[in-house]
Amino acid sequence: MRFLNAILLLFVLTFSVQGILAQDAKEENKKEHKKKKDKDKEKTKISLIDSTDGALDVGEFLDMPEGILPIPVIITEPAIGYGGGLAVIMIKENKFTTPEKKLQPNISGVFGFGTQSKTWGVGIFHAHSFKHDKIRYTGVLAKTTINIKFYGVRSDNLDAKPVLLKMNNWFTMQRVIFRIKDTDLFIGPQYSYFQTKNSIDSLLSRPVIPGFEKINGKSAISMVTLLIQYDSRDNIFTPNKGLSTGVSAGYSSTFLGSSNDYWNINPYFLAYIPISKKVFSAYRFDSQFAFGDVLLYAKPFIEMRGVPAMRYQGNYTMLVQTEWRGYVYRRWSLNGFVGTGKAFDDFADFNDANWIYDYGAGFRYLMARRYDLNVGMDFAWSNNGDFAFYIQVGTAWNK
Repeated sequence: MRFLNAILLLFVLTFSVQGILAQDAKEENKKEHKKKKDKDKEKTKISLIDSTDGALDVGEFLDMPEGILPIPVIITEPAIGYGGGLAVIMIKENKFTTPEKKLQPNISGVFGFGTQSKTWGVGIFHAHSFKHDKIRYTGVLAKTTINIKFYGVRSDNLDAKPVLLKMNNWFTMQRVIFRIKDTDLFIGPQYSYFQTKNSIDSLLSRPVIPGFEKINGKSAISMVTLLIQYDSRDNIFTPNKGLSTGVSAGYSSTFLGSSNDYWNINPYFLAYIPISKKVFSAYRFDSQFAFGDVLLYAKPFIEMRGVPAMRYQGNYTMLVQTEWRGYVYRRWSLNGFVGTGKAFDDFADFNDANWIYDYGAGFRYLMARRYDLNVGMDFAWSNNGDFAFYIQVGTAWNK
């Protein structure tokens, strides 16, 4: 979710610790003890100032054993309202990473959040790579209550005045992908389970919307997915060059405990192309195809900055985007982005479906050079005057 992109910004603006010293404990001889202690202090002093450019940098702090950070969360998703929370995260550099190839670091965390729509959630997550990045694991467990504006599927009745969909959920996702020999190609399984108890606000003043009776009450999605991914990005946080492309094929089955049987196919393509040493371009194609008996809240939707979540849904979605970023002063950079897409129920309806667009701009600060981790803000606009701003940590395109 987008709220996870906010967890580091306030750290940049407010953290003022100058260093942390680690010391050895016992030595037989007092004189030797003092020498060793002084030497260890010099070695393990953690600075928030990068020696290469004298700028604020938290890479060393994140990489130390004690580098566990409690960090404020800022939520700016227009579909659920403004809110906040707290996350505690730990990032550890992969010991096999090199300047030429930055391998996926290990990331762990817990979080809790709430918004003005009485949406709230708590959860834990972990991402780990094993055996020289031959195996990548990702796991999430979360409990959420989501109160979201629901527009139906291109419903004229709800377009101007959406209903409030209340979802009381449990969610878990477990993923393991394996590198194919020494290539950048990965393949592996994923399992996700989503259990919810839903209710919709009063519809007395509106016509009955087909399919709404299936949303009310308890339902579940139990999905097994096969993932095929090619990933040659130079880093996972703010890629400057490389590709991330692939396809996932998921099946939600009543045999596994799902309420409905349906397929979800998701081909995608992300390309990062440096224009110069200070200017970088990125390109995105993303699509989803749902086949079968899909619940309304599970239908694919257009996911772009500035577009409220679940605002434009259909059995199929397609979108394209581009983003450009350029350094303007030391670690500070500016970025701009634009995109468009469609949500539709059948390929015969593609021409009649409305184009959904987004555009916007923002800024970034390179907060951790060793991880290429940039943080900042984006301001985005879309159809019908919709506007949103986002606290961004790393890339806005996550796959």
